Amino acid sequence: MGTTSSWLVCDAEHLEDVKGLLGVTDKPEGREPEFSAFVSSRGQLLVFECRGGREWRFDGEEERRRLSVGREVIFCTLMTSVDWSEIAQWKDGEEVWRVSCLLESGDGLEVRGEVPECLERVKREVGEDEDGEPDEFSVPMALARELTGFDGEGDGAEEWGKPMEWVGPEREVKRGWFARWFGGKK
Repeated sequence: MGTTSSWLVCDAEHLEDVKGLLGVTDKPEGREPEFSAFVSSRGQLLVFECRGGREWRFDGEEERRRLSVGREVIFCTLMTSVDWSEIAQWKDGEEVWRVSCLLESGDGLEVRGEVPECLERVKREVGEDEDGEPDEFSVPMALARELTGFDGEGDGAEEWGKPMEWVGPEREVKRGWFARWFGGKK
């Protein structure tokens, strides 16, 4: 099955703005969270998507554009089941840089934009995979650990504050004619 994580990181001063942009409120009793958020000891807001059978939001270009207007945001995605890892920084609605690796495609590490200076050092430190090749899949998450303190798999909890759990507005479930006809409403 593997690890699947999607999260964003920005300055903690943007907490209320991000909540508003996501359209979320604090999780009431009895509902599953859609997002978990923490403020790190570095003063960063980390917001994790709790998938719950829904599509990811943070990996879409339009959502990244919308969430980054007026702030710098780092978006990270890790899906070990399909060998995809990515980190990207957006600022004021535009992508600044991106480092990603989708092993299935065979393209290896993709780097675009003005990446952080530490990338070359991070690549050297990651080293080689079990075949003696450069471990390109691990580079985006090693860079995420360097820049945000979290790499998608480590717990990082030692430097995080109290967790916040958020939900979006309740969605009305539309029922088909069959369910309505046999005793259901709507």
